[in-house]
Amino acid sequence: MIKSEVVASIAKHTGLSKADVRLVLDTLFATIKSQNAFGEPVHFRGFGSFAAKRRAKRIARHIRRNTALAIEAHYVPAFYPSKTFSNQIKTALAD
Repeated sequence: MIKSEVVASIAKHTGLSKADVRLVLDTLFATIKSQNAFGEPVHFRGFGSFAAKRRAKRIARHIRRNTALAIEAHYVPAFYPSKTFSNQIKTALAD
């Protein structure tokens, strides 16, 4: 399912216009991104959390040159599903 399909589904179920739903979704995503950029996780009870995850410094290999590269510590976006969401997926896909 892509964003336009999600927008259409929400608009159909709520009676809101697609433009209003798209604005709400865009604002939601922008808020999640900006809060994570400041180091603040965003929690949705029963769904999960969006947070910035720290990756430690490590050594990688450049295969063509056969040399070692140092990759500095950095942050990546991460999603941590709640237990109820994880269990719902497990039971739905187990059939």
